Amino acid sequence: MGREDVVYVDVGGPAFFLNRSVSPASSCSSSSSNSEMKPRAMARSVGAQKNAARHRMTKREYEMIVMYLENPDNFAAINGCGKKTKITGKTLTKVTAYGHMAVTLCAQGFVKCSGVIMGKKVARYVSTYKTARTFYLGTGSGLTEAEIDAGLTLEQKMNAKTHKLRSSFLQQNRCKVATRRKRLIEKRSRLICQKMTKLIIRPRLLQMLGGFFFETAMPDVTDGDTFYQTARAGEDCGPEMGNQTGRSAVDVETNAVRTPQQNRVPQQSRGDASVQSVDDVRSSGKTVRSKDRPLPPERKTSFISAYEEQVKEKLVLKKEAQYQKASFRDAFLEDRRQAREQRERARIQDGIEAMRKARVDRRSTLLAEMVKTGKSMDEIHQYFLMLDSVEERLSGSM
Repeated sequence: MGREDVVYVDVGGPAFFLNRSVSPASSCSSSSSNSEMKPRAMARSVGAQKNAARHRMTKREYEMIVMYLENPDNFAAINGCGKKTKITGKTLTKVTAYGHMAVTLCAQGFVKCSGVIMGKKVARYVSTYKTARTFYLGTGSGLTEAEIDAGLTLEQKMNAKTHKLRSSFLQQNRCKVATRRKRLIEKRSRLICQKMTKLIIRPRLLQMLGGFFFETAMPDVTDGDTFYQTARAGEDCGPEMGNQTGRSAVDVETNAVRTPQQNRVPQQSRGDASVQSVDDVRSSGKTVRSKDRPLPPERKTSFISAYEEQVKEKLVLKKEAQYQKASFRDAFLEDRRQAREQRERARIQDGIEAMRKARVDRRSTLLAEMVKTGKSMDEIHQYFLMLDSVEERLSGSM
């Protein structure tokens, strides 16, 4: 004799039971096979659950969830009072209800998952829906009610925020360059031409400073060592350095230290053709006439002086631009003032004309009424004289 096995089937509608007869031999064989395949089946189940948890639902699967929850019984089974709900006389937990939902939807093509995974998917879907609904009802622009009432647009708010972020970003990246430039400008009194020949110019520094610091006196080089060697060799390195007087840059460095023999001048006397140095003349207390004095060495423009000239030119141009801008602004303000005065005069004139017209209309109406009532001309004349005096007093008091 065999035994009957009861199988529960849920197809989204009312649940029903299916009786199936099972022989003892088949039951034993199936139980033994199930016991033998249990570890492998468990491994497959764990892997399937992980895949189901990582699975991203499609639009069709969202629609399947919505269609399932549109059934009042299914909705009450999941969203009841408390953790448990009563459905057709049975006490169901939410995990059991989600398990029934998983069985039903998996039979229709939903990804295979357990009741716990189905509950997490539904909770995630509900959270996403609430977020989207809040975003839609809140205009989705990040504007507060006060900003919306004030008429502020999203573009204006984003432009203001973007300008602030861009300004802070530029200020952070510009601080190092500004510090380096400030230090160079503070040391300009000590950076003379001889020392500038030994200054190693880095291409990165030239790029950061924009090239304005060395663009007039510095040759176009890519390596500081190359420039230093060029200056030491006496080659032409610009209008202020090099072989202008037949001397090398080494002579420029040692120009400040000269021997007394190098500073000798001829002694202008009738019987003496000897030569004395400038130091000997000064030590003896004698004065040297201007025509006998040696010419001062040619003044060489240093890098700092060239930079100062550029700064002065830029300041002059800036002041001219400011003056021109101020003149344009004054002219614009003057035009606006004249236009405003003209509009004010026109408004006053229109008001006077309107008052005059109203006065004439009012007096015409009064005259017609007085004539209808049978007033004499003397009475009408006296009344209008009195009216003129009253209006004159009122206008004087105003």
